[in-house]
Parts: sequence; structure tokens; C-alpha cells
Amino acid sequence: MSKEPAIAEFDLDELAAIDQAELEIKRRDGSPTGWKWFIAGPGHPQAIELGNRLSKESLARHKAQEMARVNGKKWKGDDETTEEALRRTAEAFAGRIIGWTPIKMNGDPYPFSMENAIKLLMDPARGDTLMAQLTEFIGDERSFMKRSENG
Repeated sequence: MSKEPAIAEFDLDELAAIDQAELEIKRRDGSPTGWKWFIAGPGHPQAIELGNRLSKESLARHKAQEMARVNGKKWKGDDETTEEALRRTAEAFAGRIIGWTPIKMNGDPYPFSMENAIKLLMDPARGDTLMAQLTEFIGDERSFMKRSENG
């Protein structure tokens, strides 16, 4: 007669990602700036909406390619400039930003808006480091883990 294995007791909610996380922007030398961006986690409605939109776009492109193949036509993708491609990428990443703490640019307040986020991510002088930090943060599943009660 075999003994039943012990059932581990844990709450499945421990696997859930948090809805929002803070990304502190760093200077190019890696030192913290104190400027914080609030990023939508995987289950946040803003991230879900963005994911759905990107999936629909991808499916529509795939369907158009398949239709061209079935009809014996050569697929010709969109004629997209590098500027348009950069904007599309910046829009996708900006879609995960919920907001940020107050900041000034050239001495004037630079409030959060989707358009301001896109402009910053596309800015040749700043965008590369901001995009790199945002990409790394979103891609790291630890960014959206619940913190333990002990710290």
C-alpha cells in the first residue's frame, strides 16, 4: 500500500504579477536620477490592451501574407521609413508607461503624456538610454514580482 504524496500548501496568487512597478531612470554612468516611471505590469489593463492591439496587427499582417501566398502573389510589406519604424517601436514601449514623477526639461515642467513619452524615446540624444532601460525592465520578470513580506 503506497502512501499518498504530501500536498504542498501555497496560494496560487503568489505566482501573479503585480499590476504596476517603478523603474528609476539612471544616468548614462549608471547612477540613479530619482526620476521614476510607473510601468504597467503584464496583467494591467493598459498592458493587456496594448498586447491585444499588437496581436491584432500581427495577425492582420500574417493574414495578408497568407492571402498573397494563396493567390500566387508576391508579398510586399509596408514601405516604412526608419523614422516610422522608430515611432512604431517607441509607441509600443510607451504604451506600457502609466506615468512618471515630475521632471523638468530645459527648466520647464515636462509632464507625462503618451506623446511626451514617445518624443523622449525617439529623441536621438536621450532615447537610446531610456529605451534600453525600459526594455530591460519590461523584459525582466523580476520587475513585476510581488515582494515578500520580509523585504
